[in-house]
Parts: sequence; structure tokens; C-alpha cells
Amino acid sequence: MRNLLPIAAFCLNIGSLQIALAEDVAPAYDGDTVVADVNGTKITLGHMILLRSKLPAEYQNLPDETLFPGILDQLIDQTLLGEKEIAESGGVPYQVRLAVDNEQRALLSTSQINKIANIDISDDEIQVAYLEAYGEVKPEQEWHAAHILVATEQAAKDIIAKLEAGGDFAALASEFSSDSSAQGGGDLGWFGLGAMVKEFEDAVVATPVGTHSAPIQSQFGWHVVKVLEVHEKPLPTIDEVRAELIAGLQQKALETALEDLRGKATIERPEGVPFSAIRAVDLVMNPKE
Repeated sequence: MRNLLPIAAFCLNIGSLQIALAEDVAPAYDGDTVVADVNGTKITLGHMILLRSKLPAEYQNLPDETLFPGILDQLIDQTLLGEKEIAESGGVPYQVRLAVDNEQRALLSTSQINKIANIDISDDEIQVAYLEAYGEVKPEQEWHAAHILVATEQAAKDIIAKLEAGGDFAALASEFSSDSSAQGGGDLGWFGLGAMVKEFEDAVVATPVGTHSAPIQSQFGWHVVKVLEVHEKPLPTIDEVRAELIAGLQQKALETALEDLRGKATIERPEGVPFSAIRAVDLVMNPKE
């Protein structure tokens, strides 16, 4: 079957490649098994497996009897077109060689990063990381509050007068508040410091539980705030942040490895190339002969 997919569909990002070999591949075959020879250039089963693994889902779900010849035909066509380009250019084009260098660098470094990131991390190490992150952290206060938002100070004063006459805060919020929270009786749920604008936050902090504030102005209008509850936000348990702690330990291991590699390497950075040179695409597309 020819022209199963446009050639452009086979552009690979091998830097992030994750491969799972099909379980039904016969043991007699391996990645180096030659499936085609094009003018002396060998195409292997490994090439096909890599290519299939990066296809869009709608193509990967095609039957193997369709995919196999279709992928092989595409690889053959790419090989032929590549040979023609090399012949016309007098060799592998400069930008292609640079791209291959970058892809190889990315793939090899990704493989090494995966090895470092997948180190075994013990429960003791996780416990130490948890204590370092949260051992001296003091629980933060959280407030559960409601508000009634109106357009003017006088409207806010009128609300307060109704409250002091025995009015129900939630009912008044439902009737008079212009905020979307009005449908829930003005209830804003739980929040900590920094979650609200300063004028509102200051009013919440200063208002005792079970009471309402004086009229408070913010960029949104005039508020009457009622503090419903206050408590200390509990620190996360070690199980709740286990994944985060492991990721941090893996990142630290990678940083340590890189620091060690840099310390042992000979790295020179010649001066003289301006920062703006990174935009000079013409240097790559039209190199000097």
C-alpha cells in the first residue's frame, strides 16, 4: 500500500522518545533485522518500530498488515528522496548535519537524565526531605468568610442597619449582593492570606468570628464582611506530598550530577559572538561554501 501517510507525518522528536517493543514480535527478529535495502542503505525493523511509536493515535490503531507495508514504503521513499538531496547538494546539507547533532545530543542526554531521575529513593530519604520542607513550617491561618458587595457606601450602611435589626446575612447577600457569591449567601469559602485584595483581607483579619465588619471599600465596590470561622490550615501529610518530594530529590540528584560533570569537564566559551547572532538563520540555511 503506497502513500499511507504524508512524509511530514513522520517527523520525530527523538529527544523525548519512549519505546515499547511489541510483545508479538517473533524472537528470531531484533531491531537490526533488515526489512529493506535501498541502493545499499539498510532499513531495519528497529527503524520501523521507532517510527510507528511516534505516529498519531489514529494511525497507530491501523491494522499491522496495513501499517507494516505503509511504514516501510514511506521509509523507502524517504531514503530515495534523501539520496537525491545528497546528490544534488554534494553531500548531507549543512543544516541537516546540525539538526542530527542536536537530536543525538538531546536523545543521549535524555537517556542519562532518565537514569539519574530513576534512582531508587528510600523512605528514609523521603522522610528527611519532608522534615526539611515542613519540619519548621508553622501552620497558616485560614478564614471562612462571606460578604455582601454593593455599589455605594450608603448601600453598605443600609445593609448593616438591616443586620443590626436582626436580618439574616445570607438572605441579605442573596437579595442585595452584586457578587456571584450571592447565590450562596455571599459565602466565599476558606482562604488564606494573599488570596484577597488587601482592603478586604485587612477587614477579615480584624473582624471577630461571628460578627460583621464596617463598610469596606475595594476596587470592586463596597463590602460588608462576615467572618464565619477561623482555623489553622493543617500541613500536608508525607503521603500527600510524596510525589512532590520524590521529584525534588530526583531534581537534586540531577543537579548534583551536572555540577560534578561540569567540575570535571574542560569547557571553553570563546568571546566575540554577539547575542543577536542566534537569530541569523541565514548562516544555517545558506552557509559559506
